[in-house]
Amino acid sequence: MSVALALGLPVDLPGRALILNMTFGVVAFSIVVQGATMQPLVAWLGLRPRREGTYDRLKAEQLATAGARAELQRLREQHLITAAVQDELRTELDTRMQGVEDAIAALQRQSPAVADDEKRIARLRLALAERSVLERAVSDGVVPEHAARPALKRATEQIDVQRKATGS
Repeated sequence: MSVALALGLPVDLPGRALILNMTFGVVAFSIVVQGATMQPLVAWLGLRPRREGTYDRLKAEQLATAGARAELQRLREQHLITAAVQDELRTELDTRMQGVEDAIAALQRQSPAVADDEKRIARLRLALAERSVLERAVSDGVVPEHAARPALKRATEQIDVQRKATGS
């Protein structure tokens, strides 16, 4: 906008060349400085860009394959399929899962932030599981509340830290 306004000045205006040069200089400086400082600013503010779509698609494939594996096991336990069919299908699913996990590992090597996000999510889930087990143990009378209190406090603090880190 600044450049367009400067170019729109009358040609015979005294100092027009100086105004044009200064405008171009300020615009170029702004672009360079803002471009160079944006990534550190985003990091300082604790903002993370949305994960790559590739990772999200691979994660969905991984979850789907894990669900299929679990269902295959249930089918066998319910005697709806033979062991031979289970073995054949499990091999197919294992091959698919290995391919997905290899692709995720390659993406994590390429972008360490992806691995960091996955670790934060896992830490959150682990802390939630710890708190749930402790609450159930207290509720069932297995552990007295006063004995579980320090571990519950630690788990809750970890949950808070991980939720802030993951933005949830």
